[in-house]
Amino acid sequence: VHGNDPVLSWAVNNAIMKMDPQENIMLDKAKSPQRIDPIAAVINAYARAMYHDTNHRVDLNNHFGSGNFSF
Repeated sequence: VHGNDPVLSWAVNNAIMKMDPQENIMLDKAKSPQRIDPIAAVINAYARAMYHDTNHRVDLNNHFGSGNFSF
């Protein structure tokens, strides 16, 4: 869910999610024929904001896959 930004919508529709051998969730640029940079930047910023001024670690894989994650 986001503010209906057309560039972000385009990037989200182009994004392909994959899991590496260590079960980290990530966007796969190799399999996406179009640009995904806007959504990658938003996800990176969101992840950094979750760690800001906290003394505990957040399991981002669980959070992103939980169904409670949205923009």
